[in-house]
Formats: sequence, C-alpha cells, structure tokens
Amino acid sequence: MDQHTAILVETGPSMDLGAPSKRLQATREALRLLGGAGAWTPCEGRVRWVPAVALAATLGAARHVDLPQAARQVARLPVDRVVVIGDLYDPRAVLDAMRPLADRERIFVEVLTPAERGAAPIDPVERALVAYLETLRPHRERALGVLRSSGVRLEDLPLAA
Repeated sequence: MDQHTAILVETGPSMDLGAPSKRLQATREALRLLGGAGAWTPCEGRVRWVPAVALAATLGAARHVDLPQAARQVARLPVDRVVVIGDLYDPRAVLDAMRPLADRERIFVEVLTPAERGAAPIDPVERALVAYLETLRPHRERALGVLRSSGVRLEDLPLAA
C-alpha cells in the first residue's frame, strides 16, 4: 500500500476495555491491514501522513479523535481507501464520518471484547459499559445496516476470551 489509505480509530473510553485493550487490538489490526506501509491518520487534531515506523505510537497515543471532523479532512486528501476501526458505541459519529467519504473504498472494522459479544463472563469493570452497549443495540444494528447498504465493507475483529 502507498499513501492512499487513511486509518481512523475510535478513541472513546470504551476502547480501553479488554486485555489487551480494544485500542491496542485496533492498532494491531491497522498495522496488519497496512502491511508495513504508513497511512493518513489523525495526529494532534489534524490528519497527517504517518510513516509505518511511527504509526503504532501515533494511534496508541491518540486521546480524542473527532471521527466526522477527521473524515472531512480525509475527504480533501488523495486517499482511495478509508478504514475506521472501533466498537460503535457512538454509531452517529461513525455514520457521519463515512458520509463525506462515499466516493472512496470504505471499511468498518468492529472490535468488541468477548464479554461485549456475550461470549465470556462480564467482569465488574466492563459491566456498566456492556449494559450501555445493550441499550445501544437497536441503534448499532440500524447503523450497521446503513453502512452495509451504502457500500461500506464490514469486518469483525474477534478478540480472544
């Protein structure tokens, strides 16, 4: 891959769940998808080209990424493919981010812990967020349907229990 890919990783507090965290797993997935290349990604409030050697540190250090704002910046760049990796705790942000990128190849990689998937016991730290995720289920399902019908490729990043 060359300089035609953008990676956007959700950075909400729910991405810190899991062992290792969903954020770390998302970073690893981004590196795998890029196959040793760099990518355009948010860095200190702006989308910038980040070489492969700095990508893990950049993604890991990101604290707040406004996905729709980052997507509007990406829309002005020579980017052919946009990968958004996250847990869809904020479905509106993901939908708003994908909208200005409709003319690009778009991929959404969902990363959930085994407890969030109902495949493992819920530990006390995750209990409140898993309950919140359950209340979001209809919104998440609707968002996934909208993404699918608008041509976004949906992928799953299963985490080990």
